[in-house]
Amino acid sequence: IKAGCGLVNLITPKSAYIPLAQKLTEVIIRPVSDKDGKISAASLNTIVSFAEGANSIICGCGLGQNHDIIEVVRAVAKNSKVPIILDADGLNAAAKHIDILKNRKAEMVVTPHLGEMSRLTGLSVEEIQKDIVLVAKNFASEYNIVTVLKSASTIVALPDGKAYINTIGNSGMATAGSGDVLAGLIGGLIAQGLSPS
Repeated sequence: IKAGCGLVNLITPKSAYIPLAQKLTEVIIRPVSDKDGKISAASLNTIVSFAEGANSIICGCGLGQNHDIIEVVRAVAKNSKVPIILDADGLNAAAKHIDILKNRKAEMVVTPHLGEMSRLTGLSVEEIQKDIVLVAKNFASEYNIVTVLKSASTIVALPDGKAYINTIGNSGMATAGSGDVLAGLIGGLIAQGLSPS
């Protein structure tokens, strides 16, 4: 919403509906079936249906981790026709099943921090830090995916081999939740018509 997106839908477990509805008065909350407080794979058709009317999809923030979440992330990636911003637990699901990144129709932006990139690539954090730009560029090229690798300097690598380095970060960004804000801003700007790159 703060990025200027006119309409935001939040797909969430039914068990989280009441607290979210009380807090998020400007968001349309779409409760779906859940299991142990997390979105259930039984809701896949509903999720895919909700996503059909979107201009962009942010997938992963606050999802949690279990087998059902992997299936949810896989279904969103496989069925979406609009750009997907994959963050947090969406990245964790993809790290366990990298085919999620390959078997998709739509453009995708991934926003890993160093630990998430380590899980996605199998490289240690130290190996990534030795040549962070090259790692980001290789990942973007291999998966045909816009890669926003978050560190002290954030690297934005495009599938065509270009990379941009944002050197003006600050320690305030190293706070839990700031990555969710970044994913939201990217999603909001894409929803308004900007390209994922």
